[in-house]
Amino acid sequence: MIFYSKKNMSFYDSEIHEKTEMPDDVMEIDDEKHQELIIAINEKKEIDDNLNIIKSTKKEQEIEVLEYEKKIKLKEINNKAQEFINIKVGLKDIPDFEVQTWAEQSKEATEWDKNPAAETPLLERIAKERGVDLNQLRAAALKKSKEYSILLATIAGQRQAFRDQLEKSKTISAIKKINIVYKINGEDGRE
Repeated sequence: MIFYSKKNMSFYDSEIHEKTEMPDDVMEIDDEKHQELIIAINEKKEIDDNLNIIKSTKKEQEIEVLEYEKKIKLKEINNKAQEFINIKVGLKDIPDFEVQTWAEQSKEATEWDKNPAAETPLLERIAKERGVDLNQLRAAALKKSKEYSILLATIAGQRQAFRDQLEKSKTISAIKKINIVYKINGEDGRE
């Protein structure tokens, strides 16, 4: 059996401790209460004489609400960043399997730019299936790759700035004042 002493803030196990070794205020507890008290002690919560955990103070509640509001705002920051990218790139009109080729297309186009003799099997196959000039496709893939990298870096930087602003926010009012609008070249992502 497990016992708890509020006076000593200690646990005692009857398999280890004799009853005579335990303080006079020990109370027998079950496994669930044992875990609950361990958590409460680690979180520096107050425990009453009946071993009930005293609810958060007003300050702790304010901190909990502030942290909750920050989580909600961070989700908004992240979702709006992704939405902006999706709109700018036109992802709603492009199947996922094709998007999954972009990294390889970029790699091949970059290698071709450095060395025109470099092999570009993916781009070659796309050009063949589309019936377009391979070098024009390589050049277009390189241009789009660079534009996409700039877009991602710009929005990633803006997202991180919003997150930094959020982390510095000390009040709910400050959190609510964060106006999340992503822009590239002065244009927002709304259609």
